[in-house]
Parts: sequence; C-alpha cells; structure tokens
Amino acid sequence: MSSPTFNVLLKQLISLPAAKREEILSRLQKSDPEGYKKLNTYFKVHKGAVDEALGYDHWLRKLGAQTFTRPFAPVHKEFWAWNWETLMKIQDGISLSPQDLVAFIPWAREYGKP
Repeated sequence: MSSPTFNVLLKQLISLPAAKREEILSRLQKSDPEGYKKLNTYFKVHKGAVDEALGYDHWLRKLGAQTFTRPFAPVHKEFWAWNWETLMKIQDGISLSPQDLVAFIPWAREYGKP
C-alpha cells in the first residue's frame, strides 16, 4: 500500500475541527520545527492550496462565484471529479493511466458546459 499523497494529507488536516487541527500543528511545531517552517512556507507560496484541498466544488464556487451559482448536475459532478482527480495526480507527480487521460461523458444539448 502506498503512502498518502501531500494533497490527501492536506485534505485530512483541513477537514479536522479547528481545535484538533491547531493541536496537530502545535505538536508539529514542537517536534519538527523545520518541517513546520517548510509547511508555513508552502502555504505562503501556494496560497490556493487550502482551496484545492477542499475539492473542485469549493474551488469552483470560490473562484467562479458569479458563474457557478446553481447545484451541479450529476454529469457535471462526473466531469469535475474525473478532471480534479487527474489534476491532483499531476500535481502530486503521479503517473497517469490511460483511463486518467480520456473521459467519455455524453451531455445533452440543454446541459451547461463548464
């Protein structure tokens, strides 16, 4: 079994209740000051990392609040889930499989396209 990627660990950290997250970060600061410093530097350089870790729905609605105003239809969710997973693999340096490179998602004429 492979180790979780940085994005997976970041998402787990962000999804914790604030008090638990602060406790973990405080422990990290005490046990590994250099690692804590690197994490802080990462967040300063990658300002969108938290938004990315929260997933495509959060990211799209934050950056495209005037565009993405209604709930996503199942076909939109399917597209964004496939696209987002592929983007996260690229970001984590994971090789893409042929299934990651191609998606067949038929859309009716009346569906909005991203």
